[in-house]
Amino acid sequence: MLSVGILLVLIGLSFKVSVVPFHFWAPDVYSGSPTIVTTFMATVVKTAGFAAFYRLFGTAFIGAGEFWTTAVAMVAALTMTLANTTALFQSNFKRMMAYSSIAHAGYLMLAILVAGQPGAAGAILFYSLTYSVATICAFACFLLVSEQNQDETFRAFNGLSKKQPLVAAAMAVSVLSLAGIPPMAGFFGKYFLFTAAFEQYPWLIVLAVINSAVSIFYYFKVIIAMYFSSEENAYEVHIPWGFRVAIAASLVLIALLTMMPGAVYGLI
Repeated sequence: MLSVGILLVLIGLSFKVSVVPFHFWAPDVYSGSPTIVTTFMATVVKTAGFAAFYRLFGTAFIGAGEFWTTAVAMVAALTMTLANTTALFQSNFKRMMAYSSIAHAGYLMLAILVAGQPGAAGAILFYSLTYSVATICAFACFLLVSEQNQDETFRAFNGLSKKQPLVAAAMAVSVLSLAGIPPMAGFFGKYFLFTAAFEQYPWLIVLAVINSAVSIFYYFKVIIAMYFSSEENAYEVHIPWGFRVAIAASLVLIALLTMMPGAVYGLI
């Protein structure tokens, strides 16, 4: 009965954080919801889900690790690979971010595997923080562009660097951090997470690094559209003061996490 209970909890939480094979709802819900709701689900809801995941499997079920660790390792491997591969073929920005969110859930599963080990708790918190801040900033920039252009594809970003260089720069910083490009905050988040799990699961870390490289291709679609597209959209982007505050605050946090990752990690 203990094994059945752990299995049911694992399935329920896997659905909550949208990992493979319980991820099918996420792309449709992310793309069909208002962008504000999508942002909340991709950051706060996912972070809370992994907090519950870590607390349960790092405390209550740690003694039965031989039962669930293999399953979680396979789920992590499938999630990273399938999500990053599928994201390559998306033309809708919100669907791409949905698969990006699923891929990041696969990375975060690595911390569940080594729950209770030194550094695991700090790694999952630091990674969640860097991911959430970058995602909020990216969706804030997207919301500005999509509402004024009525377009949710990558074409909405065409020529944005010429019309609103601040928004384009903020978007570029966000996707570079999500991709884990050095020296962005997302790179240090992945470094702390991969380091914590490398000793026990080296094959998973190699797979995670390969998948991180794959993710660069779809994140850079946004940067190419903003800076290198020969087409320009006719609309003008107006930035309300609330968006200015949100984008500026996100950039400050990303800069802080980039310049002082060790201090923030130690504080966590």
